[in-house]
Order: sequence, then structure tokens, then C-alpha cells
Amino acid sequence: MKTHDPKLLHHHMIWFTNDEDGLVTSPDGGIVRFDDLGALHSYATEQGIALEAQEPTYYNLDFLVRWLNLPRDKIDVKAFLNIWNLFMDVSASVGGSFNADRERTERIYAKLFWGNNLPSITPKGKHYTPLWRPEEVRLIRRTLGYGLELTRQSLRTP
Repeated sequence: MKTHDPKLLHHHMIWFTNDEDGLVTSPDGGIVRFDDLGALHSYATEQGIALEAQEPTYYNLDFLVRWLNLPRDKIDVKAFLNIWNLFMDVSASVGGSFNADRERTERIYAKLFWGNNLPSITPKGKHYTPLWRPEEVRLIRRTLGYGLELTRQSLRTP
């Protein structure tokens, strides 16, 4: 099993949506990251990027690192779906190949999605709790582990 470095720093990135979702990139194609919100706001002003006035969304990648490093099979569907979506946006932004094996991971993504039991799509009185086969857990480990490394390698300071 590959061990993932547990020493993550807290970074801020600028996410955007238009025809596609993504993260703001540097001229070399990496994800622009900031150590604090002040630096992010300064950069956005300099680059003419209009920021929405809302609370930042945080992703707990330290949680993911702990899960990857320990032999746990428990799947936190909400956290993993959010992290999976972040890694898809990172990959699209840097031209990476996160989730390249969609034929095998499509079912896993669906289980994560439906396992969130979003009120807008879950019928009243219904609740879905996915059951995970060992091979699905291994595929989640491999896919999210790759996304974590892709994200780390893609971060750039402006």
C-alpha cells in the first residue's frame, strides 16, 4: 500500500464555474494556491477576477490522508463525494487523468452520490446506505489516492 504524506498545509484556491467547473491556474498550468484569504483576494483583484461574497468551501484532505494510510473500510460518503468532485475539477484544470477508468468507477461515484441522500432527489421516507465490496474500497483508495497526488503536484504559488 502506498503511504501518503500526512503533512498537508491549508491552502486556498479559486474555483470557477461557467461551461465547466475548474480552478484558476498559473501560466505553467498548475493550480494557483494561497496560504491565506488576504493573498487570494489581492491576487483576484490584480487579475481582475470577481469573487462572490460567500463563505469558502473547505475540503478536509487530512481526513483523506488518514483514511488512505490506515486500513479502514468505512466510507464517509459525504466527504468522499466532495473530495471526488474537487479532484475532478483539479484534473480538468490541469489536464490530468483523474478517474480515467470511468467504466469501473462510475458505479462507485453513483453509490457516493446516492448515499448522500440529498433532500432534493431522495423521496420522502427513503434512505440509501451503500454497501461496499472490498474491491470497490480498493478502487476508491486508488482513485482518491491518485487525485490527492495530482492535486499536490499541481499546486503553485503565484
